[in-house]
Amino acid sequence: MDPLSLSELTEMIKETIDESFSNYYLVVAEISQINTNYSGHSYLQLVEKQKDTDKVIANMRAMIWAFKNRIIQDNFEMVTGSVLKEGIKILATVEVNFHQVYGMGLVIHDIDPTYTVGDIEKRRQEIIDRLKEDGIFDMNKNLEFPLVPQKIAIVSSATAAGLDDFLNHITNNDYGYKFEHKLFEAVMQGDKTEESIIRALDNIFKEIENFEVVVIIRGGGSKLDLSAFDSYNIAQNIAQFPLPVLTGIGHQRDLSIADLVAHKSLKTPTAVADFLVNKIYDFDTEITSKFEQITAYVQNKIDEEKFVIEKLFNRLKNETISYVYESKTKLFQKNQNLKYSAKNFILSNIETIKTKKTELKNKAEKMMFLKSQEIDNKNNVLKNDVKALFIKKENELKIMASKIDAHNPQHILDLGFSITRKNGKSVKSDIELTKGDEILTQLKDGVVISIVE
Repeated sequence: MDPLSLSELTEMIKETIDESFSNYYLVVAEISQINTNYSGHSYLQLVEKQKDTDKVIANMRAMIWAFKNRIIQDNFEMVTGSVLKEGIKILATVEVNFHQVYGMGLVIHDIDPTYTVGDIEKRRQEIIDRLKEDGIFDMNKNLEFPLVPQKIAIVSSATAAGLDDFLNHITNNDYGYKFEHKLFEAVMQGDKTEESIIRALDNIFKEIENFEVVVIIRGGGSKLDLSAFDSYNIAQNIAQFPLPVLTGIGHQRDLSIADLVAHKSLKTPTAVADFLVNKIYDFDTEITSKFEQITAYVQNKIDEEKFVIEKLFNRLKNETISYVYESKTKLFQKNQNLKYSAKNFILSNIETIKTKKTELKNKAEKMMFLKSQEIDNKNNVLKNDVKALFIKKENELKIMASKIDAHNPQHILDLGFSITRKNGKSVKSDIELTKGDEILTQLKDGVVISIVE
């Protein structure tokens, strides 16, 4: 056997494949990679995965030539609302192609977008069924929503237009209600959406005591641009989050699975803001209504009690007037009876009174006489006692005068004694004197002045 060149072999393979696979085929596959170059051609990597394990069991490259690419992409986006991208399943009309340099591949001539939409819905339903089987689908919905939700944790992209709309509506609301809010940044579309949103929810949980409600918001987008929100993992985290979660991810027609498990889903970030403001307004209105009802009730009660009090007052007043009149009548009657009784008593006892008066007068006169004699006797005794006291005191004074006279200095001088003085004071000892002192000696009949030597 003569050897073949590689080109000869590849040519034989190409002829065989062209002959064997001359028709178009409908193929179901998942896009694992897709790139469009500057010339307008799109290059894809198609795979098939094992259902239970997601293990790749088939893999082939494919391409869409530029002249068909725009038509296929536009039609796909018009029906599905999204461009062709990784992770979606397609039903494609393909032609088997073998190139001597690039090898085996598929040329895509058409893609049925309705199949992709159906596959997405099928996967959505599978995730919904799984959430329900896990018993967590309605967990967040069953949380009690705060009466006055003013502390808000926001999950959004910092550059999202929807975030600005949301903040503007809650900050400049018509009623002047105040809100506290904090942004937890997350990627809101693309491959990193799931990881980013879950991380944001984890960060909120770390300071959960600072918040009352979580809102997940973003701007508008196509149906498949929101496919990340059909993630089981995002839905699981939202459903089991311990605070009520509101979603406003900006799609007018369709609800993502994240919307379905949230406490409440609204179409847009603005609608979420309005919902929060209206919640407080409803509470405010209810409180005002209750206050007015209570005020009316209290006023009605006051009026009723006032009427009862006035009625009781008038009754008491009338009864008091009646009682006073009756009492005055009874008192007058008793007064008259007392006067009559007293007069009769005096008249019936006048002789007795006269006798008692005479007896009392006699007893008084007798007592006065006895007391007069007693006073005279005591007066005589007192006079005698005073006279004796005077005599006694007179004798005591005489004795005292004799003693004083005995101690008179002149009497001492008369006996031949003298008194020596220094500076007007009597000298009792020579130790009181010093040389040169002037002393005065008083004698019976004169005074001698001396100088101590």
